[in-house]
Amino acid sequence: MMCNGIIWVAYGALRNDMSVLVPNITSLVMGTYYTRTFAQHTDQSMTPHYAAIVGVAAATAGLAATLPTTLAADYTGYLGMAIAAIMVGGPMATVQTVLKEKSTRSL
Repeated sequence: MMCNGIIWVAYGALRNDMSVLVPNITSLVMGTYYTRTFAQHTDQSMTPHYAAIVGVAAATAGLAATLPTTLAADYTGYLGMAIAAIMVGGPMATVQTVLKEKSTRSL
């Protein structure tokens, strides 16, 4: 969620579109809070999560810094759509397990 917030805040800023920028500030703030809360309560290494966040932020900043604004906004939007599809489609990876076990435990 934090990566999604980074991308869509940048997109809204590049397009100078407050209807995209303002609501996604909430996504960025809450994504940051969720990431921090998860980090406090997990035994897993947070390195992959932090690497993804830094990678997305760097890619988004790189687009904004190196491309004309309109083109940077277009590519940022494409990146945002890809991340959204991954977020929504992630649980689909466990459908086979859910059907096999007849349980939603893996979701």
